This record gives sequence, C-alpha cells and structure tokens, in this order.
Amino acid sequence: MGIKVAFLDDHKMFLESITQKLAQQYPEISVELVETNSNTFLTKLSKVKPNIVVLDLVLTADPVDGNAIASKIKERYPKIKTMMLSGRTDSASVRAAFRHGVKAFVSKTASIEELATAINAVHSGERYVSEVLRTITLYEFLEELTFRTTTLSPDSLSLREKEIITLIARGFTIQDIAKFLNVQTRTITTHTSNIRRKTGMATDAHLTKFALKNGWLTLDD
Repeated sequence: MGIKVAFLDDHKMFLESITQKLAQQYPEISVELVETNSNTFLTKLSKVKPNIVVLDLVLTADPVDGNAIASKIKERYPKIKTMMLSGRTDSASVRAAFRHGVKAFVSKTASIEELATAINAVHSGERYVSEVLRTITLYEFLEELTFRTTTLSPDSLSLREKEIITLIARGFTIQDIAKFLNVQTRTITTHTSNIRRKTGMATDAHLTKFALKNGWLTLDD
C-alpha cells in the first residue's frame, strides 16, 4: 500500500522540484496535496487525509509557523503523522519541532533519497533526524523523550521481571542473573525479551532509569 503525503511550504519552486522527483523515483509515495498557505492547506487536509504531512518550519507569508500547524494537525487529526522539512539547522529548532509532535526533521539540503527514507521511517512508526543534524545532544534528547513517554505501569510487570530489571540496572549480565537466581540462561533471556517488549525500552540505560524512577534501585546500589 502506498504512502499518501501532503506538503505545506511557501517556496513554490522548491515544492514543485521535490514532488516531481518523488513521483519519478518513488512511486510508492503519493503526493496528494501541495500548498503554500496554511489556511488553505488545513481546509483541504480534511478531504485528503494523508498518512504524513511534511511541513516547512518558517512560513514567511503566514502568521503561524510549522510548529503551530503540527500542533493543530495532532489535535484535529491524531492519525496523521507530521514531519518537518526545513532550512533551519540549529538544535533548538529541532527540539522545538519534536516537542510539537513531529516525527522527523529533515534538512532542505538533504537528498531526495534521504527525504524518501525519512518518509518511509515515519510511516513505519519511527523517528528520523536528517544526517547533517545528528548530534550526541540531540540523540540524548530523543532517547529521553522516548523514556518520558513510556506509559507502562510497574504493576504490569511480575515480581520476577522487576527483580531482573533491578539486577540489570546494577550491572549484572544475563549469565550473572541466571546464576544469581539459579535458573537457566535462556529463562532469563526470555524474561528480558518480555520486559523490553512490555516497556518498549531497548537499552539497559532506559531500564536503569525505570528502576530508579520506581524506587527499585538507589544511586548507592
């Protein structure tokens, strides 16, 4: 199934160029709406209902910016995902955009290949940041954002799972935990997989924060 995309950008020639390239090189990406004015765009959006909206951050002829539009779309059409395509390259702009709900931030200097990659990533439920914008600070922000938005209640975990999380947070390996609990390694591996699936946390660092947050571990442990 194709990906339906809508573009809002006040640079008409830029829009024409990228939409033409997408049509020629990526037939699975269907550009359903292209507009330069936010009011017209939002009016037409209700009829088109794309999978993804690609926004410019700075709309010079508009009283609002791309962040404000992203917030409106999130409120009115929660199933539509938004991403930013901007000439801005500063960390503050990227952070602000993600706080307004966008799933990707792509530089206007990026290739059409990278734009298509970002669109596909967002469609698959992932976040994406343009290669030229990737910094350690930004990745830390995104990881922290992922941790903060985890909604799992500790009550959803079994006592054994909580115990394993605490041991992981204390630096125990899978083999160490198996010996400590006197069970087979594969049993701990299965528990760990279930824990990561339930919590959505892929790294030990996130599990450590989770343990600290819930009082299962102190900084002195």
